[in-house]
Amino acid sequence: MTNQNIDKIVHQVTSMYDQDIIAKLIDRSTPAYVFYFMQSMMQTGKEMGFSTNESKLLANKTYAHAVELFSQSKLTPKIGLKKLPSKESTTMNTIDSMDEKNIEKLIKVAAFKAFNRTVDYAKKQAK
Repeated sequence: MTNQNIDKIVHQVTSMYDQDIIAKLIDRSTPAYVFYFMQSMMQTGKEMGFSTNESKLLANKTYAHAVELFSQSKLTPKIGLKKLPSKESTTMNTIDSMDEKNIEKLIKVAAFKAFNRTVDYAKKQAK
């Protein structure tokens, strides 16, 4: 599904149902994605020998740094990824491992499940 198709669906849904309800529900579910990744990073840090506090600090700093770069930049994340230092960088190795496991597709599936649940909830609220 293309971004244009997604935008069209979102527009149709938000035209039919209360936009505030949909926005609030989507906003409330969004931290779950970040928390899921942070939990995975923390668990992996512990398996690497870091303490719980060190693992939490590393996950926190990683996400805080990413949010800061994203907020201050006019770049999209996709363009930002292309500007990484080299193909041999640790970041590229990380991205490659996620691409091999098709993480982007899994995130899209999860996002659409949340979106569909939100639409169902909005329909119930509209009745």
